[in-house]
Amino acid sequence: MITIITRYEDTQMPRDVDRQMWRQLKGAFGVKKFVFVESEDDMGAAIRESQGKRVFLEPSGQRTVNEIPQGDIVMVLGNSAMNNLAYATPEETYRIDCVSQPTHLYGICAASIALDRYLNGSH
Repeated sequence: MITIITRYEDTQMPRDVDRQMWRQLKGAFGVKKFVFVESEDDMGAAIRESQGKRVFLEPSGQRTVNEIPQGDIVMVLGNSAMNNLAYATPEETYRIDCVSQPTHLYGICAASIALDRYLNGSH
């Protein structure tokens, strides 16, 4: 099972647009559980309550997208203003190498690339 935990992207778009983008991604990739959080405290609680191998998608991640483990995973994404490195060990951080600005809608872009590779077995 795939779970995604993310923060609202308040700095780049209204929440309803952000939610709609994630809704489309959820449907396209068959994500079963999706959690939006409001604050850093909420993020910590959601991560602690999650079940599966933790995959923190961060521009500075230590591992490549091709190293995302198989099985039940929890993809954790921040927003442009905040990352989630305080909750991750270096081995849990994964990066998506792309040519665009690393913070421009990084969460939704990184999640779609990672999900495509994870689900299509191209690692």
